[in-house]
Amino acid sequence: MRPLTLLPLLGLTLSLALAPCRAELLDGQAWLTHVRQDLAPFWYQAADGITDGAFPSFLCNDASRPDPKALLAEPKPASLCPELANPPDWIAEGLPYQWTRMVSRQSFAYAMLFHLTGDPKALALARQGVDFLRTRALLPHDPQQRGRDGAITRFQAGQAADSPADRTSQDLAYIGLGLAAWYYVSGDAGALADLQRLQDHLFTAYLDQAHQRLTWFPASRTQDQQVELVAQLDQLNAYLVLLAPWLQGQQQALWHQRMTWLAQSLVRDFYAPAEGRFYGYLHDDSGKLPSARHADFGHSSKSFWMLYLTGRQLGDTLLTKLAEGGLYSLLARAYREDQLKNLPVPLPAGADGSQQVGWWGDRDGENGSAWWEYAELDQAAATLGLENANPRRYLYRTWPSWFATFVDHQNGEVWGWINDAGSLKVHLWKNGYHSLEHALIGYLTAQAFQAKPVTLYFARPLTVGEEVPVYYYRAKVLACQSASQQDGIWQVTLSAPQLP
Repeated sequence: MRPLTLLPLLGLTLSLALAPCRAELLDGQAWLTHVRQDLAPFWYQAADGITDGAFPSFLCNDASRPDPKALLAEPKPASLCPELANPPDWIAEGLPYQWTRMVSRQSFAYAMLFHLTGDPKALALARQGVDFLRTRALLPHDPQQRGRDGAITRFQAGQAADSPADRTSQDLAYIGLGLAAWYYVSGDAGALADLQRLQDHLFTAYLDQAHQRLTWFPASRTQDQQVELVAQLDQLNAYLVLLAPWLQGQQQALWHQRMTWLAQSLVRDFYAPAEGRFYGYLHDDSGKLPSARHADFGHSSKSFWMLYLTGRQLGDTLLTKLAEGGLYSLLARAYREDQLKNLPVPLPAGADGSQQVGWWGDRDGENGSAWWEYAELDQAAATLGLENANPRRYLYRTWPSWFATFVDHQNGEVWGWINDAGSLKVHLWKNGYHSLEHALIGYLTAQAFQAKPVTLYFARPLTVGEEVPVYYYRAKVLACQSASQQDGIWQVTLSAPQLP
């Protein structure tokens, strides 16, 4: 790994005048209310009548499930909801399939709904989705071997609709997401074993030995091979960073080794220190352009965030400081404070009667933001805010702006683009993953900022007095009591979360 160039931003006071003194950060209760009122009803309706975890990849914006035949009909029937009747081409191309990664993301969403509310219904739905992943998607289907040969990444009419040569390392990483979330809340050793075999498959079948990174398609595929940032990044993001603190012995050492290896690849191959960002891909020179796919603030902030958390876990001071400096720089560039009309956030009005709001932009010099990158930037700022009050200043405005611009307070969930009511809420890449992770981290950090304990739910007991991982943070178990003996649910009170 080459020497790392630190960005000269640590400890500096940002020049932005954010967060008037009279303002207060949203508290943890606001995030729990968001989960119960805006997110849970939508995702419960989305699963109504499903008993086998085969969650569909496309939903109408009111959470109703479209007729699969109507999705594929040409012309589309008038009965089909308008948001799916004329979707963008990149979404339309995915309509014939049920995407396994989206079953996994929805399983994650139910696991986090349970984690935050203790609702047995959410726990049962998470288990359903994970059972689908384990018994239908992971290969071979033998319970003692599943995951060893990867997984089916998409289905059509209940049958595999892909080939091993076309399965991407990113898709397999996100299949691991649901398994990781399930192990986190339940401690299910079988799910962890399946995830371990899937991970081992990724680090063998997708290993580029010559360049010391993961390939996009299996390494045995020699044509049209792509070199993608997310092939490396999403292994960290989907399961490695979350679960490594729960492991022990040789297994934890292996995960730490792979985290280090991926971090080295991200910094060595994709990091552009002079520009303070990451390249989206390397198989074509266009991947280094600021306008390239995956060159947005979302992917760069997620890269820095995962490197920061990896550095904290592994005690790698150099990596931690590189990522911390990169985040400070990126947050300052991504933050916007503009006069925007028709944006009813509870902030001071501008001279022209419009609202002055703070929010996250997409790229240098470009406005707008997708739901997932806005969430990632919020999460990065909140994480840094656990040890430094400076990044919290953004959250005084970006948190309220999330509720004002993204959340559909009538039908639930969040829109796909800032201040764009009507954009499709559920499709082959958008699901409950980012909105639930955003709410969880909002709750954990909001409580921590006020030095207040958190209450979470697990499908396993935790030991009072023990310090345990709490998502990407750590906290001490203050109390643990059975919330539902019938469902094996435990209500756990923990101290205010801290960084590892």
